[in-house]
Parts: sequence; C-alpha cells; structure tokens
Amino acid sequence: MYDSDDTPATRRRTVLKAAGTTLLLGGLAGCSADGDGTSTPTDTPTDTQTATAEPTATDEPEPRTESGSAGQSTAETVVEVGADGDFVFEPGTEEPLYVTPGTEVLFGWESGSHSIVVGETPDGATWDGHETVEDAGFTHRHTFETLGEYRFHCEPHRSLGMTGTIVVNETGRPPEPETEQPSTEGPVRLGDDGTAEILVGADGDFVFEPGTERSVSVPPGTRVTFVWDSDNHNLRMDETPAGSSWTDHELVENAGFEYEHTFETPGRYEFYCEPHEAIGMTGTLLVESTE
Repeated sequence: MYDSDDTPATRRRTVLKAAGTTLLLGGLAGCSADGDGTSTPTDTPTDTQTATAEPTATDEPEPRTESGSAGQSTAETVVEVGADGDFVFEPGTEEPLYVTPGTEVLFGWESGSHSIVVGETPDGATWDGHETVEDAGFTHRHTFETLGEYRFHCEPHRSLGMTGTIVVNETGRPPEPETEQPSTEGPVRLGDDGTAEILVGADGDFVFEPGTERSVSVPPGTRVTFVWDSDNHNLRMDETPAGSSWTDHELVENAGFEYEHTFETPGRYEFYCEPHEAIGMTGTLLVESTE
C-alpha cells in the first residue's frame, strides 16, 4: 500500500479541526467572571460562530497520470516494480495484469534503478510510462481507459527479462479458455528440404505458428529456425525425448530475434513461452521416427 499524508481527505480533516478549535475558543471568550464569582454571558454576534466553509480548491480531481511519492490504490491495482529485489513487474512479468477500462494502476518501486519504458500500446492510448530511472519508494500512477494490450519494460534490465504486460478488457480477467475441439487435421509437416520455420508470437498473438494450434512434424535432421514475430517472448523446454541435445533459450527477446536447432532425436518436444504460458503460449514439435 502506497499512502500519502497530503491527500484531499487529510486536508479536509485539517480544515474542520481548525474550524472546531475556533468555535471552542469563541465560546470560552463569550463568558466573563463578575466580581462576586458569578459568570455573566456576553452576547456574541451569531455570524462569528458560523464555521468557515470548506475550501473548494483542494477538491480538484486527481490527474490521470502522476509520478512521485503520493498515491493510494487497492492491492488489485498495484504493480510492484522490482518486487523483492528481482527483475520483475509483479504482476505483469510472469503473467499479464488484467484490468477494466477506467482502472487506476499504481506502480510502486520496491527496489532501485528501474524505469518504465512503454513499448506497445493500443491506438488512442495516452500512457507514456516513466522513463527516468528511479529508486525504491517512488510511485507512478496511470488510469487505463483504452481497451487493448500494453507492453512495457525496465530499460536497465530489459535484457534480464524485466518486461511486463497489462491487458485492458471488459471483464478485467483472462479470457476463458476455449474448449479444445478434436482436430480433424494432423500435424503441420515441414522440413522436406531440411529446414523449417516457426514464428514466435505470430502476428502479435500469444502463439507459436505452427506449433500451438497444430503441432509441427519434421523428419530427423531438420534445422528448425524459431523467428520472433513480436516482443517479450522466450523459448523454454517442457518435455523432450531421452537423448535429445536441444537446449532452450531462456532470455526474453524481441521481434527480429532468431534461434535455431537441428532436431535429430525422434520423439515429442513440448515447449512454451515463460512470460505467456499462463495464457496458452505453448507448442509441440514431433520428430518422426525413421523406423
């Protein structure tokens, strides 16, 4: 929870406390003691006992984007920057943060030397992030209005995978997984010429193409090139056949990056994108048996 003492509610309490003190002092002054020890009320003009009207200048609405050390938000709309000293946005890195339009998100720096550089936003969005590197205790707030996906990263630690995603949709929740229908089609067969290509994050979606919707089948000895078609993805192994020499690519990369491996060992290879595994970015590659 990131709090500030300089909020409109605090300023209102200060004004009312001051007004109450004025009334109390005025009441005491209205009574004076006579020589015989009795007190004689003194008439006080009634207009002096009217509490000062609450100033309206303090009731201006919060700006839609704000950076500094002030701000309040609920746990559901807080993103920890460098949570626990790690190079992550929490939530945002391991899985996207889903919010509804009009949600104010508070970014709170939990450790030092981090920034927020916006990479991709929906058309019409106004978020610029906060590109200045800040230390623990700093906060940045923005109200997300435009539907769509927002991708961002920490510039000093981008190569270490410190990237994040916020998705603004009508429900504020991940989409319900579709019931998988049995495919009437088999795997996509590639590699007749000894090479094959798989797009990572094809068309900006969280898929391997082919590999996610339909598995890939290649003959042994096929050199498969994984081509990054969008940002903030990596390639992790989940299941490989015994004797396989494939090593995955753990670093998060952006569009244009390529990684290749020649698959020799027959069997089933399961792989996934770690930042987006929770939303279904997984793939399957089958290396055919020669027997």
